[in-house]
Amino acid sequence: MEKSNIITRIIKKFLSGRFSVETEEKVQRWIMKEENAEEKEKASLEYWNELDTEADSKTYSALERVNLRTGYNAYWQEDCFIISLPKTSR
Repeated sequence: MEKSNIITRIIKKFLSGRFSVETEEKVQRWIMKEENAEEKEKASLEYWNELDTEADSKTYSALERVNLRTGYNAYWQEDCFIISLPKTSR
């Protein structure tokens, strides 16, 4: 099986379900590695574009929880998504 096809299958399976904490952490570390980064990004984007969902109040609540955990300040303002990244010290 072609490498990009395997990457696509792993990404789609991971993004479409929940797994044990151990498995999720392993896959997250694998996704973050530079190796095959372009194929991983492409597979993630393909999955995202295939989703047929609409945002609702639960979506925005979940986004707010993620933003709090990651330190991002993101919100909707007049039909525009605003992201304010945290300052980093050098």
